[in-house]
Amino acid sequence: MQERGRVVGIDGKVVRIVPLDIEACIGCSNAGCRSQGSVFEAENPRGLPLAVGAEVRVVARAGSQAAQLAVAVLFPIAAGAAGFACIPWVVQGAGEGARVLAAFACAALAAGFAAFARRLVPPRLPEVAEILD
Repeated sequence: MQERGRVVGIDGKVVRIVPLDIEACIGCSNAGCRSQGSVFEAENPRGLPLAVGAEVRVVARAGSQAAQLAVAVLFPIAAGAAGFACIPWVVQGAGEGARVLAAFACAALAAGFAAFARRLVPPRLPEVAEILD
């Protein structure tokens, strides 16, 4: 994720930013958010000399995106594949329907676990990469 935005507030290393590219918001029914953009927070780990009104580029950490991919997508897919492959050992004579049902059940359980685990780990904020103006 890369986002251009304008700084609207600074609190130490946490910066409040309003996005400048809001094409994705066009279909939204929230007119106030659509016209003004929704404010989000980002970190300033590099200690860039930011000021209110500065235009910045914000990026998501690659490690955070990789972890989200692993937990939200790869883990449920792997669990579904494991359920499909292992059900004949658990239930003798399980047919194709039982294997598919086991795959869906395992994938759904893994997705539920991932959604629950997301609440336990605090989200990492994106970071300000550079000042554009």
